[in-house]
Amino acid sequence: MPLDALLIHHLKNELSFLEGARIDRIFMPTYEDVVFFIRAGDKNVKLLISCSSATPRCGLVEKTGENPDTPFAFLMHLRKHLTGGVIRRVSQVPYERVLKIDVTSSNNMFSSKDYVLYVELVGKFSNIILTENGRISDSAKHLPLDVTTRAVLPGLNYSLPPAQTGKTDIGTRDFFIEKTVRGYQGAGLKNYLQKNFIGFAPASIKEAVFRSSIDDDCDKINPEDAGRIYDAFLSLIDDYRPALLESDEKFTGFYPSPYGCEQGKYILFPSISSALEKYYDDRLDIMQISSRGKKLYQIVKQQLDHCANNSVIFESRLKENDDCEQERMLGDLIVSNIYRIKPGDTSVLVDDYFSGDKRKITLDPHLSPAKNAAIHYKKYEKAKSTKATTMQLLQKNKERQDYLESILVSLKCAVTNNDLDEIEREMTAEKLIKAPRNRQKSNKQSVPIQLNVDGFRVIIGKNNYQNDAIVKNSQKNYLWLHTQKIHGSHAVIEAADVPQETINKVAAFCAYYSKASDSANVPVDYTLIKYVKKPSGAAPGKVIYTNQQTVNVTPRRPDSSIWISKR
Repeated sequence: MPLDALLIHHLKNELSFLEGARIDRIFMPTYEDVVFFIRAGDKNVKLLISCSSATPRCGLVEKTGENPDTPFAFLMHLRKHLTGGVIRRVSQVPYERVLKIDVTSSNNMFSSKDYVLYVELVGKFSNIILTENGRISDSAKHLPLDVTTRAVLPGLNYSLPPAQTGKTDIGTRDFFIEKTVRGYQGAGLKNYLQKNFIGFAPASIKEAVFRSSIDDDCDKINPEDAGRIYDAFLSLIDDYRPALLESDEKFTGFYPSPYGCEQGKYILFPSISSALEKYYDDRLDIMQISSRGKKLYQIVKQQLDHCANNSVIFESRLKENDDCEQERMLGDLIVSNIYRIKPGDTSVLVDDYFSGDKRKITLDPHLSPAKNAAIHYKKYEKAKSTKATTMQLLQKNKERQDYLESILVSLKCAVTNNDLDEIEREMTAEKLIKAPRNRQKSNKQSVPIQLNVDGFRVIIGKNNYQNDAIVKNSQKNYLWLHTQKIHGSHAVIEAADVPQETINKVAAFCAYYSKASDSANVPVDYTLIKYVKKPSGAAPGKVIYTNQQTVNVTPRRPDSSIWISKR
C-alpha cells in the first residue's frame, strides 16, 4: 500500500488538467477533509484533500460527506482567500509526499494575490497548509513545537517536513550505480535501498528488486546489477496502471501499477483518484462498522457481566435457603413432642423419626410450644417461597445470558452497516439500547448470506431476525442446520434430499458463523424445517427442534466462488 512519492508523482500528473481551472466553492465535511468544487474547462469536478492521520489522501471524488451546521474556522479562511481563485499550477516537491497547488485569487477587481496550498500526505503529521509569500496563512492542523519538530502555526515561515537524514533520491543512472556498488555490503538489498534512497515506500522497493530479478540476499552488487535495479525504478515511474489489490474479497492495498511481488487479484482503475476513492470508501465503511460494532459489543458485554453477577447472587441465595426442609421438620418434631415441653423450657430432647436418632431442639422459653413450632413453619414457608422465586429468576437470568450471547455472534457476523442497523433494531426492541437518533435510514436492507453449494441454494442468517425469517419462510421439507448447543447462525439447504457430502460442507460453514468458529471439532445438528418450532414468546432466534442428526465438522469460511449474495 505505497502512499509514497511515486504514487504522488502519478497523482500530480493526473491532476495537471486542473491548471487554469477556477475554484467555485469550498466545503469541509470534517476538520480534516476539504472539498474543492472546481470548474475545469467544460466540466465540474470535486477535489478531496484529507489530512487524516489514518486515511490521508488527495484526488478527485464523486461522493462527499455532509457538511456540519457550523463551518470550521479553516474553511472560512479558505473561502475568504481562495473562492473564485484560479489554479495556476499543480506540482510535487521532488521525491516527497507533498503536493503544491499554486492559486491566484482576486481580492477585488483591481488586485490579486498568489497563494500556495501545500498538501502534506505524511502519515501522522499530514496537513493542509495555505501560504502567502512564504508565510503560513492558516492550516487544517496547528502543530506547536511541543508536538513536532517543525511548528505549523499562522504567521510562521513555511518549511517542508524534515528530510530523512542519510538518504538521497536515486538521481542519475551513473550516480545510482556508483553509490549502490560502493555502499552495498550485503545484509539485504531491500533493506539497503530503503535506508539510502527516498521517494519509494517499502512495497515499491520490494517491487523494484522483484522486477530486477536480483536476489535480495546477494552478497554484493556489480554495476550491471545496479543498472538493472535503476531501470526497475524507472519502470515503476513510467508504469501507470492504477490498481487495487483484492484478497479474501477485501481491498488490501492500492498501487500505481500491479506489483508482481504481491500475491492476489488486481482490479485496474482508470485513475489514481478513482482507485483511492474506492479503496478508502471500503476502508472507511470497515472502520465505521468496526467502531459501531465495538460500541454495541461493549453494551452487550456489560449486560452479560450484570447477568454473571446476578447468577452469583441467585446461587448464593439458593444455597442459603437450600435446607428449608429442616425448618419444617423441626416444626413437626415440636408438634409431635408437645407433651414433653413444659412452660419455660429452653430446649427439648425428642425422638427424631426422620433420622431415627435423638435430637435436641432449642426453644424460646417466652413462647408456647405451638408458637415455637409456628416460628419454624414460618421460616420454612419463607425459605420455600424465596427458593422458588430465586429459581425462576435464575432461569430467566440464564435465558437472558443465552440471548445476549446470540447477539455477540450476530455482531461477529455483521459485515455492513445495514447488518448493524438490523442488530440495533433488535437491541432497541429488547430495550438493550435506546433508538439511535439522527441516523440516516439506508435504502439497502441487510440480507442473509446466500451460497450455491454443489448446485443447492443455501441461506445462512447473520442475526436473530434473519434466523427467525429463515425458519418462518422456508418450506417444511427444506433441511435446517445449527450448531449443537452452541450459539450461531441458522442455515437452510433449499432441498430435502441432500447428499451427505453437501450437508458436511454446509455444516462447516454453519460452524464458522458460530461462537465455536475457532474450534477444531464442532457438532452441528440438522433436521427438516417441519421439525423446527419457535416457542411462543421466545426471544429472537430461539427455536426448539426434534428428529435431528449430528455431524462433527471443522469450521470453514465459504469460498468466494460460491457466494450468491452476502449484503
